[in-house]
Amino acid sequence: MPPPPKPAPALPAAAPFKQAEKLHIADLAQLKAISDPQRLEILEAVIHEARTVKQIADLLGKPATKLYYHMNALEAAGFVAVVETRVKSGIIEKYYRTTAQNVEVDRKLLKASAGKKSDALESLLSTIMDATSDEIRRSVVAGLMDLSAKQKPESKRIIISRSLFSLSEADVSRFVAKFQALLKEIEAKESPSGAANYACTLAFYPRVTSGKKTGRKTKRSAK
Repeated sequence: MPPPPKPAPALPAAAPFKQAEKLHIADLAQLKAISDPQRLEILEAVIHEARTVKQIADLLGKPATKLYYHMNALEAAGFVAVVETRVKSGIIEKYYRTTAQNVEVDRKLLKASAGKKSDALESLLSTIMDATSDEIRRSVVAGLMDLSAKQKPESKRIIISRSLFSLSEADVSRFVAKFQALLKEIEAKESPSGAANYACTLAFYPRVTSGKKTGRKTKRSAK
C-alpha cells in the first residue's frame, strides 16, 4: 500500500494590517484620484475601521453600485487596501481600510509655471472647498446646525469667517504656530463614547491687494 500523501505545507499567515501615519502625494494623478467629495466620504468611512462597500453605502445612504467604481479608483491610487476577506453566503466580502491616517500633498506638486495655473493646486482647492461646502449644506438640512441668531446650544454653532489683516512677519509666525498647536490639540483629543463628529477647514495665506493697505477688516462671518 503506497504511503499517504504528505500534507501541503501551510501557507504563511498574512501580516497584520498596519496603517501608516501619513500618505505622501507627489503625483498629480494620485491627487486627482481624491478630487471628489464622494471619494473623501468613502475615505472618512474607513479611516478608523474596516468596512465593505455595502456597509459604506449603508452608512452614506447611497447605492453600493455607485461606490464600487470610486473604491476601485481609490485602491488603485493607494489610498485604501483590502485588509480582510470573509465568505458570506458563498460571496467573498472585501473589507477596506485607508492605508494611512492622514494625507499630505507635496508642496512641489502645487507649484505653477510662470503665468500659468497649477493643475494640482486647482484640484486640491476644488476638493477641499467642495467637500466643506457639501458637508455644511448637508448638516444644515439634517438639523445639526442652528443658523438662527440664538445659536444655542454651542454644539450646533457654525463658525464661518473671512477676515483681512495687515501683519508683520513676527505676527505671522506667531499666529501660524497657534493655529498648528490648536489643530494638534483637537486631533490628539480622545473621542469619548457618543461623541459627535466635527470638521475644520482652515486657510491662512498672503493675498494680492489693490490700492492702499488697510488694517483688520472682517467682510463676512457667522459665529
